[in-house]
Amino acid sequence: MDSKDQNIGSIVKGGFFNSNFLFDNYKLIVLLVSIALVSIVSSHSTDTKIYRIRKLDLEVRELKSEFVSVRTNLMNARMGSNLQEKVKALGLESSTTPPFVIKTETED
Repeated sequence: MDSKDQNIGSIVKGGFFNSNFLFDNYKLIVLLVSIALVSIVSSHSTDTKIYRIRKLDLEVRELKSEFVSVRTNLMNARMGSNLQEKVKALGLESSTTPPFVIKTETED
């Protein structure tokens, strides 16, 4: 038990830095640090992409809303009754005679 307490105490105090542990296992330590860095970079990249997706989603919703609003305004402006009111304001009236087709003879 006493040697086990010394090992734990040695680890807590940082005694493994003085031993050959680091030199014997440097490949494993480099691998673990590399994996940790890749994990951090991947997490940051994912967070950035999620933020961009949310921003673009909000923009799409706003554009859809604007599209519906503009389409509604256009449909109201193209209604015959609205056009007649606007034309009357200019002093024009609707024709009472129906339109007719003018036919011309063309030479080939």
